[in-house]
Amino acid sequence: MNIIIPAILTSDFFEFKNILNNLSATEIIFPFVQIDVMDGVFVPNKSFSERKEINSVPHNLDLELHLMVAHPLEEIKTWAEVLTVKKAVIAVESQEDIMAAIKLTRELDWAVGLSVNPETSLEKIDQYMDHVDSVLFLTVTPGAQGNPFIPAVGEKIKKFKELYPHMTCSVDGGVTPENIALISSWGTDYFCVGSALVKQPDIKLAYEKLVKSLETF
Repeated sequence: MNIIIPAILTSDFFEFKNILNNLSATEIIFPFVQIDVMDGVFVPNKSFSERKEINSVPHNLDLELHLMVAHPLEEIKTWAEVLTVKKAVIAVESQEDIMAAIKLTRELDWAVGLSVNPETSLEKIDQYMDHVDSVLFLTVTPGAQGNPFIPAVGEKIKKFKELYPHMTCSVDGGVTPENIALISSWGTDYFCVGSALVKQPDIKLAYEKLVKSLETF
């Protein structure tokens, strides 16, 4: 399974709407479009604050929230009325009650995942593996698109796939046509792609380049 997920990181709701419209116009079937949600506390930057307004944006895409926030439980509540949200990914490094956030996500009938920062050990996520659908590994320091890619995360992903061979594994951060085949070799199932996809002048062409690179693996 090699699936590409567009990742949108922006503080500007107008830019978000434009990217969402551009993704819809490609007619590519994406399982999700990831929204990077930032609070300015867990990571230095903040994302846009509009929530219900998303319901007025015409699009045909299911949304995944990547919650880079200190308080995921409260953050999830602010998205509950956004009709196209289907999944939330909770940072395991959050200081809040992770199980409570997972429970609320399930109550909303969303899928749920965990995200793991580059420096975080696998032991941190063990207790949650029976309660989530996927794990997302950050291959950059989170909070901004364009941060340098950290290939050493690959060893952690390989170990994870040995321990949990049936758990869906995603990678987010610095994914490009030049390294996506390497990332695939680690056992990655989903590839969350920001700058190399959604910030390109021709999203469909950028997507095709990524797919071609995967096919050569």
